[in-house]
Amino acid sequence: MLRPCGMRFMNNPLIDKFARLIWEKNKVMNLVGFKDFETFFTEGISDSIFTMELAARFFNGSGRILDIGTGAGIPGIIAAIFFSGSRVTLVESQRKKAEFCRTAVQELELPDCTVNQIRAEEFDGFECFDLAFCRAVSSLPVTLEYTIPFLKIGGVFIAHKGTKAEAELSGSLQALKLLKAELLEKAVQGTKEYLVFKKTGRCPKGYPRRTGIPEAKPLS
Repeated sequence: MLRPCGMRFMNNPLIDKFARLIWEKNKVMNLVGFKDFETFFTEGISDSIFTMELAARFFNGSGRILDIGTGAGIPGIIAAIFFSGSRVTLVESQRKKAEFCRTAVQELELPDCTVNQIRAEEFDGFECFDLAFCRAVSSLPVTLEYTIPFLKIGGVFIAHKGTKAEAELSGSLQALKLLKAELLEKAVQGTKEYLVFKKTGRCPKGYPRRTGIPEAKPLS
């Protein structure tokens, strides 16, 4: 398994400012579930930086990036900082979280990062993106359905998983076959595992399916 290089963006002032924006807002709104700022930064933020360094092995840094279910903008806003030459789209269905992301994008002065308050099943971006993320949203078959249809052929999706990654991968073979994707690589950091997928062909139209169906009837 790959272990990507050191986290060279840990001291980036924009990432530090973004982390503090999240933590300040977290006092009045449930954005992240960490008990203290230090743990949030070393675990939550560093996780995103690790993901970006992994993504840089498969993405040249210029293109279109999608983050489905971005929540507080993790990892999508960090992607906008890390890959400053790209256009980043954040998709978040909850109004308050989407509004926070818009505020953060404005304060960080990220003109090529846009926020869409919409569900993944309703988003209009079929086969438009080069790189996608979908962190802590659902099981792997569901996140594959939420992301692969929006990738161009050759595009890459990075899934964040824990100790059950192998079991979820075994239960995703039909989804991968149907959506025209394959596993490229696995990476590990601590107890977290990252699965890198590549889109290999045209995805059938009609995916993701209508709102609620991917969760209720996962592809398996």
